[in-house]
Amino acid sequence: MAQVSRSKASLRLIGDTLNPKEISALFGIEGTTMYAKGDVRVIKRTGREIQRKSGHWSLVASECEPEDIDGQVKEILSQFRVT
Repeated sequence: MAQVSRSKASLRLIGDTLNPKEISALFGIEGTTMYAKGDVRVIKRTGREIQRKSGHWSLVASECEPEDIDGQVKEILSQFRVT
């Protein structure tokens, strides 16, 4: 079997009614990327404003080279506060 040269992994939650602050409170960790539906993003290169079409919360693992999906999943899950 061929070796994969690198891997990226993330956990993403997306939805129209998603409130990223509530997700962070539930998980006990801030997301890598977080925004609510209707939030405005400014594209740095052009200055153009874009309104977000849905809410988004994601947590990204470190990129691995060579790939290590198992390690990346463990990295993501280890950040959650267990109660």
